Amino acid sequence: MDILSYYYFTELCKDLNMNRTAERLYVSQQTISNHIQRLEEHYGTRLFYRKPTLSLTYAGEYALQFSQRLLREQLNLEEFLNDVEKKGKGVLHFGASSLRLNDSLPQILPAFTARYPEIELKITSAFSSRLEPLILEGKLDLAIVLDSTRPNPVLEQLNFAEDQVFACLPEKLLLDKGKDAAWKEKALSGLEVTECADLPFCLTENRIGESILQAYFNAGLEPQVYLSSSDTNLSFAVCCSGVAGAFIGQNRLANAENTLPDDLNIFPLTIGGKPVVQKLIMIRRKDRYASEAMKYFMQLLQESAGEMERVSIARSV
Repeated sequence: MDILSYYYFTELCKDLNMNRTAERLYVSQQTISNHIQRLEEHYGTRLFYRKPTLSLTYAGEYALQFSQRLLREQLNLEEFLNDVEKKGKGVLHFGASSLRLNDSLPQILPAFTARYPEIELKITSAFSSRLEPLILEGKLDLAIVLDSTRPNPVLEQLNFAEDQVFACLPEKLLLDKGKDAAWKEKALSGLEVTECADLPFCLTENRIGESILQAYFNAGLEPQVYLSSSDTNLSFAVCCSGVAGAFIGQNRLANAENTLPDDLNIFPLTIGGKPVVQKLIMIRRKDRYASEAMKYFMQLLQESAGEMERVSIARSV
């Protein structure tokens, strides 16, 4: 049986719509129909109900699991043989948030490309909640996500970084609120988030933002949210303009170290006396072959993260 038939079958299962799958794959509906018919004739059973709408039969559901395994193993074999023959070719599908991509890729790509110039990188920018399903579906080879309290047994999880969060506060804001040198000196060893209650700040719509709002709620305080956004880079840019504070991770600050405004105070943020830290991990399917190129890519990512963690960030103007 032609493996292409299993490919078209698996793709059709994603849409359960012949026209949509054909358009997505740039083939005719007849091409897909022929491959499905070939599979059904080979196994002597129907894989789809055609009416009232396209849906999998019981046999089709089992065939889908087999097809997914078969396609994964085919890809594993191709990449294993590619390593054996030292061809250094292929595609690496990598995913992370836009923030992680901007912080990580520019640092590692020169070295990676120098060793593997014929490896194509396909990048997906998304939040952790979307990246893990893409890994499970086999659409991504590797992703950087926030650590989850519910590990998935299908996935290999590798520590990537502990991204400490800092309160970035323009000097003018502190002067306007009467924050003196003694206040800033104390903040250098840890600034409790509730001590920023009288300062306008940019709120990032993520787990850290939720934790900050919860801390204000628990303390009975009303936060002065200047701007809400899912884009950490936007919050950071607004903060650097001097109109509001922001809560930014170590990696972002380390990358921008040489361009930070001179009047920006940077204090380690705490909630309940504990440092605010985002634990990041790299995830991949355990049954996915890790090519030499992927291993080198992962090594470069971890080395880059380690270098950023060692940069001294906290400072008082």
